[in-house]
Amino acid sequence: MKLGKRISAFLAVLLLAACTDHSDGGGVAASFIPVDIELADYDLLDFGVVDVNNDLDLDVYTINHSAAQSLLIANGRGEYQDRLNAVGLAQTSHYPGVEDSADQPMMARPGWYIYRQNKLLHLVAHKSGPLGALSGTLQAPWPLEIVAGEARLSGSESTAGTAVGSRVEFSLRSGDHLTIAGKDSIVEVPHLFALAEQTPLSNVYLGRQRMNPQSAGFTLMWRDRHSMSWADLNSDGLIDVYIGRGGLKGKIKNIAQGINDEILVQGENGFEDQTLQYALQKGACPGRRSEWVDVDDDSDLDLYLSCGRGSINDFPDALFINQDNTLAIDTTRNIGYTAESVITWVDLDTDGDSDLLSVEGDELAVYYNKRGSFTRVVVASHLPPRFRKFSIADLDNDGDPDIYLAGRVEAWLLLAEEGALQAMPPAAFGLPANAETANWVDFNNDGLLDLHTIPGGLYQQQADGTFHDLGQIHEVLAQPRISAARCSWYDVDGNGTRDALCAVQRYAIAPLRWLYKLLAMEHKVYFWETLLLKNKAEGGNWLAVKLNGPVGNPQAIGAFVSLSSTSGAVQTQHIGQNEGAHFGQGHYRLYFGLGDIADIPELVVTWPGGERQTLENVAVNQLLQVDSPRAARH
Repeated sequence: MKLGKRISAFLAVLLLAACTDHSDGGGVAASFIPVDIELADYDLLDFGVVDVNNDLDLDVYTINHSAAQSLLIANGRGEYQDRLNAVGLAQTSHYPGVEDSADQPMMARPGWYIYRQNKLLHLVAHKSGPLGALSGTLQAPWPLEIVAGEARLSGSESTAGTAVGSRVEFSLRSGDHLTIAGKDSIVEVPHLFALAEQTPLSNVYLGRQRMNPQSAGFTLMWRDRHSMSWADLNSDGLIDVYIGRGGLKGKIKNIAQGINDEILVQGENGFEDQTLQYALQKGACPGRRSEWVDVDDDSDLDLYLSCGRGSINDFPDALFINQDNTLAIDTTRNIGYTAESVITWVDLDTDGDSDLLSVEGDELAVYYNKRGSFTRVVVASHLPPRFRKFSIADLDNDGDPDIYLAGRVEAWLLLAEEGALQAMPPAAFGLPANAETANWVDFNNDGLLDLHTIPGGLYQQQADGTFHDLGQIHEVLAQPRISAARCSWYDVDGNGTRDALCAVQRYAIAPLRWLYKLLAMEHKVYFWETLLLKNKAEGGNWLAVKLNGPVGNPQAIGAFVSLSSTSGAVQTQHIGQNEGAHFGQGHYRLYFGLGDIADIPELVVTWPGGERQTLENVAVNQLLQVDSPRAARH
């Protein structure tokens, strides 16, 4: 058996060498140098940046469904240390390392190993003869299936489709290997283990970190995390996080045991689960994008959750209104329910209230917000499918936020004039006609915003408002067979130029896809390639801005900043417009390229709700912090 597997693996390597595409993927637009970064990319869904520890250095997080994530804490020099487990953000916080993985743990000691690999749960008795048998039960509120090995399985499903759970009774002796799957590949439910009381727990190893259970009865949980949206919910100076999870492929309503999204509040010793304190009820929503937003202008952050599976009637989006630190779902406001996951909040008409942009079936709609009351306006109809992301910037420096709507089939350019959006073909401006992801970025700080897309490339804005195609910033991002892409642009090392953390998901060529499936190596059919690219382009002066918002909204979500130059030009940026994550939220910093401008005579902050604050004679080439008059003091 082992020989057969080795021969198959050897053939796979030969075939890979023969079939791999070696094209160079196009030219490099500017001087972008790849640097090392260790980022969890098995089953990657999304990533983004956020200042987790409030030290002004931007950190990196990943979302990986039920697989191991990253939380890379930056030291300001472009170096990172993974602190996900140390701060309590593992999916089973007291047993870090049990997350799904492409790898099995190292089995260096005799005993019993319990771990998940490629969505399958494994129980292995490794050289455990002198220890006797590992006996116990496993219960889950979902049908389980025995893939390999011997065990007694009981449990069923009612005629109405409601899962009543499964019970597995096992007894493993040395050399036994029990493999368990969840029906329909669903594993993201609590798994309750009860081992025999006499089991030597020091010989039971959980996950890749081989932790010993704390008692004979323990629970392992895989959560299918889809989004992380960061904000300081209690205004204590420490950022907290909402984590949205999937809905068991739309079947979460069949589970009798409640399964919630998470609200984790940061304290001195890491993150604490306060989901119940905030009274957050998930319902049936298969969560995709989530955003904190002050809908009703009461200085408390509300939560909008986009549900991205099925029809609008099956899984309507959810708006949770914050009332005295409880999040109650609101069904009274005239806000559309997208079931698409392509949404964003931005103050389109610059009146101090955040408005909702939403792809709804074949329509693009805007919900204009007036102190919590919404008016729906259809911007365009008969949209093609597969839009990916809104990328927002004041493209023409008229004070209104413009939008590039990235889509696999078709992309749109939406130009704003006094809050109204006009759809334009991107090609008319020299921009790509489609993209998997897109970010506005003034990569050389010349004062003109450029656009970076994958798989397209970097499009540099010219003085006349059109764009010139410079090519892709790295050949990996221009490779063929790209099925998904992510990119976040931020200043890694504090030198004023924005760097790029990018990833592409590619799929293997047809012969390899067939071979990997035959060898049960599905994780190699679609694979991610991740790059951190340092920007070495020579550019002009710059200003970065961090707003410290009012009590209840310390990230100043909904605010925008306008600065004037000595030439009379005015640039405007909105909090959150530099967000690279597709489904989460956390990048609140603003970046202004200034070219040869050496003095900023006036900078105006419009805080959430419309209050204005003016600063004069602002120095360039710095990270400027601006406190709201109502900001919390720590």
